[in-house]
Amino acid sequence: MPNLLSINTRRQSWNLINTLIAIIIVMNYFHIYFHLWFVELLGGVIIKLWLPSALLLFFIAMQRAVTGRPLTFKKDSIYSIKVLCFFYFIFGSISLVAHGEGMWYLGKNSLFMFMPVVLFGIIIAWFNDNEYIKRVLQILFVGGLIMSLYVEYLFFTGSSNFEIMEPLLRAGDSGVFKSALGGHFRHGMPGLGINTYAGMLPPLVLVGLYMALNSTSLLKYFYYAASLFISYAVLETMSRAAFIALIVGLLLFLWYTSEKKYFTYIILIMAFISIVWLKVGVLLRVVGLLSSSEIFSESKYITDIALKYDVYTTVEDQHITLISRSTSAFLENPFFGVGMNEMMIINEHNRYVELLATNGLAGFIPFVALIITMIFISRKILLKEIKNNSQDKEIGVILFAGLISFVFYMNAAPSEFYFYWIWFALVIAWVRNCNRAQYHR
Repeated sequence: MPNLLSINTRRQSWNLINTLIAIIIVMNYFHIYFHLWFVELLGGVIIKLWLPSALLLFFIAMQRAVTGRPLTFKKDSIYSIKVLCFFYFIFGSISLVAHGEGMWYLGKNSLFMFMPVVLFGIIIAWFNDNEYIKRVLQILFVGGLIMSLYVEYLFFTGSSNFEIMEPLLRAGDSGVFKSALGGHFRHGMPGLGINTYAGMLPPLVLVGLYMALNSTSLLKYFYYAASLFISYAVLETMSRAAFIALIVGLLLFLWYTSEKKYFTYIILIMAFISIVWLKVGVLLRVVGLLSSSEIFSESKYITDIALKYDVYTTVEDQHITLISRSTSAFLENPFFGVGMNEMMIINEHNRYVELLATNGLAGFIPFVALIITMIFISRKILLKEIKNNSQDKEIGVILFAGLISFVFYMNAAPSEFYFYWIWFALVIAWVRNCNRAQYHR
């Protein structure tokens, strides 16, 4: 089937701005500025995550000014996304001003809160061809594979026990530390928190499966093996949120994909179950959480497993405790929240609850509305692509599965992360491109 998008719409070549965007996507997706090896390479200098995006925006604005092409706000198939982003900026800014912490607080936290959305908008505006999206996803997959190989190399060679560079690393962020389960170790990227490293990997497993299913050469076996290895790396972090995100993403991938290669799927599922069985630590952390909850504490089966593996506790899980504290903080100022300074003390690990308590309903409502709208419009376009048997349906499957995967992960995200905003941008860019192609059919 011919690429209707390229036939009926003006197709641009991969230019300097696309290259700069791709570089910043890779750097920000993997938070490379905080990797210990990168900081050491720069002599201890830590680059702020918002700085490259701000420089990119300045470069684009200058180019538009020189060429006489102003930035426009077109009414198209993703107009609702643009409107919700606008409201997020407006009401989020109002909430920051309402905290009354001064200009320094306003400027610093505006960059933290809004620069990921700026990069989100830039990606959508410039990735007007699905081939761009495919290239970036392939680059991210290779980057995720290299990073996970590096982490496992550090662990198995014992090279991760080096001195922590302050103030870059917090306690427990040195890469590998002993967990509460006794002999199990959690693997992570030196310079990043364990959950940060774990959270960026699950959707990349889907990209590897996509590349394998679309490969007609022996490379497909490499992609399958690489996908399984990244899955193994996720489990080695023992992150419950990343594990659940991976399961959700895989289930959606298998549900929506039109490639009925049952034998391949059976082999992959068996291999994945084998990996989970061998790396039982993440499952034990889930059991420990369930045993401490009121709902499952009466279950003899769960209690017996928890006692057998010494993970039983009557103490409420820390994440649940933090949510209770954040909820109390939200109730102090439901409309505008208590501000980021207060929430830094609480250290909430649920992005939705953190935003609700930090910026109140003013920031929470447009953010959640944006997430819900992305889910609905991407699913709608995906179903149309599947019905039309479009060549872009497969990339849509992994983008949608990754979107839902991140939506689940954000229930345990300890901060605002660029990697899920980058993925959201790729999803919406794909929606806009496919909608344009469907219009010309």
